[in-house]
Amino acid sequence: MTNIHLATVLNKFNVAPNIICLKVLKPREFIFCPGQFARLGLNVDHQKTDLLTWRAQSIANNPQDNFLEFLIILEDGGAFSELLKLTASGNGVHLDERSYGFFTLDRFLLQGDLWLLATGTGIAPFLSIISEKKVWHNFQSVNLLHSVRDNSQIIYTEKIFSIFRDPSLKNYVSNFNYVPFTTRCSESTEGILAGKTTTFDLTRSHFIDILESSWIKENLKLDLSIEKSKIMLCGNPNMVKETRKYLQLKGFAISRKDKPGQIAVESFW
Repeated sequence: MTNIHLATVLNKFNVAPNIICLKVLKPREFIFCPGQFARLGLNVDHQKTDLLTWRAQSIANNPQDNFLEFLIILEDGGAFSELLKLTASGNGVHLDERSYGFFTLDRFLLQGDLWLLATGTGIAPFLSIISEKKVWHNFQSVNLLHSVRDNSQIIYTEKIFSIFRDPSLKNYVSNFNYVPFTTRCSESTEGILAGKTTTFDLTRSHFIDILESSWIKENLKLDLSIEKSKIMLCGNPNMVKETRKYLQLKGFAISRKDKPGQIAVESFW
């Protein structure tokens, strides 16, 4: 049985009506790789370890930070969500001492173009992944496509741009595209094209619509190819399943430890 740390809450705030950003002090012994998740436990008494309600959450920040950041969906009537509402700065959150998961760049040969496809808070592991310098040093382009219900959930542009405040990365910003798009409204979205803010008009769209069209080639001037592309899918299980099936029919393969391919997946629900 693993040990449980009591991590102090540094900050908790809503980034969207149904999404909370939770920051806790990272225990010195806690180690993770970008793309991995942690197990968080809550109960009414923030000190006791009995009768904990657990939830697995992807980590959204850089491993070198002295905190852990999580993007958490509030579920109506959910036990963890109700306990989280009662949690305030200074309280303790129980944290499994281990990090979990294999949704990391270790799944790939680090070359070519990196494609990060997320729905909702499935963007969290990608925020951690793109915060690492080796991403920019190894891939020719990094492309983050993010599906959300409406514009209220496009809340990460500033956090993404903050990565390039590191002087050693400023020359890589032109290799980056961030394309948020909505599935349930007709409003345009603000994203990043070749390192500069721009407006996209992808509305009421889904990943399959974009992949089947010529939009990527016409707008990003790139192609998804078996030779160059590394593709990570995270979010709604239906999106992950449908997009993985579409890519496999095109000849892309799931990347495995003993046989590197082009696809890695993480269902996030």
